[in-house]
Amino acid sequence: MNKRKSKGPEFRAVRAGRLALAALLALAAAGGAGAAPAAAADEAHAFKLWYRNFGTATSRARFETRVGFEIRFEGCWTRAVEEAVCGVTLRALEPLEVSNLDNFSHAEGPGGARLRTCCMFVEGDASGYPIRAPGQAEADVGRLHVQLGKGEERAFMIRIPDARRLGPVEAVVFSRGAGDKGERFVAHVEALGGASDR
Repeated sequence: MNKRKSKGPEFRAVRAGRLALAALLALAAAGGAGAAPAAAADEAHAFKLWYRNFGTATSRARFETRVGFEIRFEGCWTRAVEEAVCGVTLRALEPLEVSNLDNFSHAEGPGGARLRTCCMFVEGDASGYPIRAPGQAEADVGRLHVQLGKGEERAFMIRIPDARRLGPVEAVVFSRGAGDKGERFVAHVEALGGASDR
């Protein structure tokens, strides 16, 4: 009688590995089939420009995580005028404060040259608050002091009076004030209606 030759330990190890891999692939496929599709990271959203008659713009920006907050640089826009406004949205991951004093917010033109950046605006307030860098006089300056609790979001804008004449705008630094050096973003100005300064 012929005796069936048993498989060696190497064969059994290889076969077990193949079975385990097949099981993992099947599990991944089953989980993917039932999962809801994730929202597109660059899904367009509206950003309200509450300065003068600028209206509402479309942004595809995404939140970027920093220490204690998330920030979304929405973009820069103009409406057939010399000036431009640039917006950001902040989302607090812990209590957060924003002030126009000791504030490094500014726009940059070619070669990193600073462009005159006069005011900061906060969502829900049509007033412009002069941006004062550390060491600049604060007398007779309206003071902006915004406190955000954990999970709160608020939009801010800065105004560049001579964006068209002194530009093009190539970058924007947004500071939360109180000595914060700010976050720098590459930028360009979009004319509401489709054109841009590029």
